[in-house]
Amino acid sequence: MRIDVHAHYWTEDYLDLLADLGKADAGAARSLGAGGGAELEARLGLMDRAGVEMQVLSACPQLPCGEDAQKAVRAARFVNDQYADLAQRRRDRFRGFAALPMPHVEESVGEMGRALDELGMAGVAMNTTVLGRALVEPDFKPVFAELNRRGAVLCLHPAGNRACSPLIGNYHLTWMVGAPVEDTISVMHLITHGIPARYPDVKIINSHLGGALPMLLQRADDQYRWEAPDTPERPSVAARRMWYDTVGHGHVPALRCAIDSLGADRLLLGTDFPYENGDIFVRAVDYINDPQIDTIAARAILDQNANALFGIGQERQETASSPVRTGDPPSNPASLASTDRDVPSAVREMAHGTADQLLRLPRVRQLIAGSPHLPFLGRSRAQSADLGPAASRLSRPSPSTATAGLLGTGFNTGGLLAQPTVPAVLARNSPGREPTWALTR
Repeated sequence: MRIDVHAHYWTEDYLDLLADLGKADAGAARSLGAGGGAELEARLGLMDRAGVEMQVLSACPQLPCGEDAQKAVRAARFVNDQYADLAQRRRDRFRGFAALPMPHVEESVGEMGRALDELGMAGVAMNTTVLGRALVEPDFKPVFAELNRRGAVLCLHPAGNRACSPLIGNYHLTWMVGAPVEDTISVMHLITHGIPARYPDVKIINSHLGGALPMLLQRADDQYRWEAPDTPERPSVAARRMWYDTVGHGHVPALRCAIDSLGADRLLLGTDFPYENGDIFVRAVDYINDPQIDTIAARAILDQNANALFGIGQERQETASSPVRTGDPPSNPASLASTDRDVPSAVREMAHGTADQLLRLPRVRQLIAGSPHLPFLGRSRAQSADLGPAASRLSRPSPSTATAGLLGTGFNTGGLLAQPTVPAVLARNSPGREPTWALTR
């Protein structure tokens, strides 16, 4: 299923509540085509034209953040009820991110529970700052703790506050430059404060390819030890614990940079509707299929990663063709991989699938469990070292050993074979030959 994770929806009634809350820029969201009625029908037509099957809607940056707790809670409940109603009526096309009445922490935790438990919302949306305050401030720890306890998705979006810089705001650069700067600052705050490691069950989505992050990862790795010495892990490692939407205004070099720096498995389709509308909306989807983008990476970004993250869509069924029962390691894994018939057809059919899907196959699990020579063909030696004790199993097989392994172009450091940048498939080697590895498509 093709899911757009970055799309906005506001009604006039909700924007009126924000104006009453004191949100000065609420009027800017009016008449953009992001409301109900005829505007919703036009949106659905555009989604069909672009091949987008579902949108996960958020009220960002028009979130109910304000000093008046009572008004903030009222607006949050109102918009969450709206989203839940729309998702109930059009379950085939929409889900919603919950809005929280920040900076009121107790009220926000309570509304989070109502939205996720009673309304069945897909996750939580927050701006990259709350009334000018960083999300990593100690006061907001209870919100992250509750998100982590629930294993919730957290979608982050620029607040449109010019990154609190007059050099941006005074020179008409709030959205052209300010928004991706907000993204960049926010994600680096998360990294330097260890949020992905401290709250590992929060599934964080950063907007706009992470801002400038893909171009800054090596710089951050080189400099964090002296500039932010309390950072608990290399920024490039922490960055790959999070996800990023593909809103890049159709700029293929930026998308390529994000794929190379973060991994295709970390990217999710986003369109930024209604700010990208009409032909530009279609381009936001089509550019992922540009000839410069690997076809397997493109399919993962467009049709697989969001499904896996949200648990939406029809999952592929596990194959029942394995000749080895789950829990019975093969006595001779080399012999099991010696003929084409021993590689389940489902594995070949899942050449575009995710590693999680592959690892659910009993056959794949048994080959991994039984082989002392599981090759790691992926990122650099330094990155593979992040796998810790598991790395001791990652040795190249000898020329005389026939073995089966998982081929990929990079793995997240969250665990052995946790999430490859390009989906892995089984490969076979003949006894007595130097192993060769090829992607089966």
